[in-house]
Amino acid sequence: MIAEWVAEGAGRVVGQVMLSAMVAPVGWVALAPLAVASGQRRQGIGAALVRAALASLRGWRAAVVLGDPKYFGRFGFAPAPGLHGPYPAAFMGLLPLADPAPGLAARLVYAAAFAGV
Repeated sequence: MIAEWVAEGAGRVVGQVMLSAMVAPVGWVALAPLAVASGQRRQGIGAALVRAALASLRGWRAAVVLGDPKYFGRFGFAPAPGLHGPYPAAFMGLLPLADPAPGLAARLVYAAAFAGV
């Protein structure tokens, strides 16, 4: 993990997002997990957490995410069919921050902490 953000409300954590460095490709980061308490959803908490995390990505080449394309597309993530990783997903999003080409093909290797997920 390189960073984590939490949202608090009424003295408790109501949302959380993490950024984790990818093992491969080097210089890439995974945006995961993102969670918001069920009673707190649809209030902009998740979006604020994602924006805060993405604003901190200076110096990274790209960010990847697994998730709903409608949700993550509004933050600049786009489908990346050339990316393959250990998780079956309907959407794998890529947010180029430096030099990754749109047609890039790569095998994603997540940090060891994700092995049990």
